[in-house]
Amino acid sequence: MSTFIRELSHYEICICGLDVLGSNIAVGLARIGAQRLTLIDDEKVTPESLFYPPFGWADLDCFRTKAISHELIRCKDILPDAVGFRVKDSNIASFIGDAELVVNTFNDEQAIIVAQHCQHFSIPCLRVIVSKTQAGSEQTRVDLMWEDEGRIHSSNDDVGTECLIASALAVDLIADFALYGQKENIEYIPAVA
Repeated sequence: MSTFIRELSHYEICICGLDVLGSNIAVGLARIGAQRLTLIDDEKVTPESLFYPPFGWADLDCFRTKAISHELIRCKDILPDAVGFRVKDSNIASFIGDAELVVNTFNDEQAIIVAQHCQHFSIPCLRVIVSKTQAGSEQTRVDLMWEDEGRIHSSNDDVGTECLIASALAVDLIADFALYGQKENIEYIPAVA
């Protein structure tokens, strides 16, 4: 086993929000060696979720935590901690537990609760956002930002392939942080054809 995989396999990572972004980040991390994952989301897989991996027809109407747990067992024999409840100020500490890193892809008030908790307890938190550059625009932007620097970001739109790009970039940033302690923020605006 390489040092990379050994180091990553012992790192406790909590993924908050299992939309297209969070679910692909969870699977990507598992594929590169992460084994100690906590998944938090209270929503079910909808027909709209089926347009992008890793969800399939068998996952329809299942909780996202259950669907991704099954995917992680299938692809890497990893059984994550799965929390299928809505995040609130009163329960966030028990959900995040001993996480050494939090990935925040929520797109509602839960994003702020997660960010504030991480800031308060000095837990590194990577916020992954895909959004329109301006209202009514077809132009999208991808932002990956460490929220432990006093910033809290709360916008997120599900916009197609940009979510898959953001997921891949997030996996790379998380690996760099877990292995080398490096933090990098990324802003990416894809060219419009």
